[in-house]
Amino acid sequence: MSYFARNEPRFHDYWVSHVDLSDPQHERWLEMEGQQLAEGASHVESVGRFFPVKDRDVLDVGCQWGATCIALARAGARACGVDIDDDFINGARLRAEEQTVRIDVRRGVAEAIPYPDKSFDVVLLHNVIEHVRNHRETMSELARVLRPGGGLWLTGPNRLSPQLLLRDPHYSMFGVSVLPAKLGELYVTRVRRYPSWTVGTFPVASHIERMLVEDGMEIIGSSRLDAPTRSSLERRLNRLSSTTLFNLRRYFYIAARRSPTAMSVPRFEPV
Repeated sequence: MSYFARNEPRFHDYWVSHVDLSDPQHERWLEMEGQQLAEGASHVESVGRFFPVKDRDVLDVGCQWGATCIALARAGARACGVDIDDDFINGARLRAEEQTVRIDVRRGVAEAIPYPDKSFDVVLLHNVIEHVRNHRETMSELARVLRPGGGLWLTGPNRLSPQLLLRDPHYSMFGVSVLPAKLGELYVTRVRRYPSWTVGTFPVASHIERMLVEDGMEIIGSSRLDAPTRSSLERRLNRLSSTTLFNLRRYFYIAARRSPTAMSVPRFEPV
């Protein structure tokens, strides 16, 4: 019996009965899911470097099977999650019940989060941004549901990463990370005969950073590499260099805070 089956027997059985067994990567996903509670705890520790979660209202957008929500609840947060997939939502609820924690998980999309304005102290978007339909609308929604002074933790894969060009993180294929969504779906499902395509367009880190600033967010931390400078010319050159490196990293993170005096961000309604 696997570690996953021993430690989460009810959720393990649910997971096995709700995944596509024809997926060539089925065994890979099974192994990864068995590690997700530990991964979720590590993720929450990373968030805590910038934003406290204890006794805070925290939202995980794209919560999937609920591992990060469970870790947030164990860390003392009032944990909420949103996902588009009903199997994920029901699985997350079952998993939380098995782990004896309380979470609030709802069906929704990142472009139209099903919570009112200024509902959360901290919002997470962890390796989900490449799955959303529209990056611009998603950034505005994340800002909308944050309270003034609230924090956003965002991570994702870079479209311009040479490593991901050679082997993308979802299908382990060459070149998929730079393809537009429709072309990627055609290649993966029709040419390579995989059963489904769950990816949109990979982001470019500096573009996401700029969108957040446009929505009144202050960048307080990121994987951008900034070097100390003396002259204005050095600052400009280092800025260019750091942006290039930022966009070439395999994965990036951004920690941003909503201004305490921020105005409400208009809500995008789904088409």
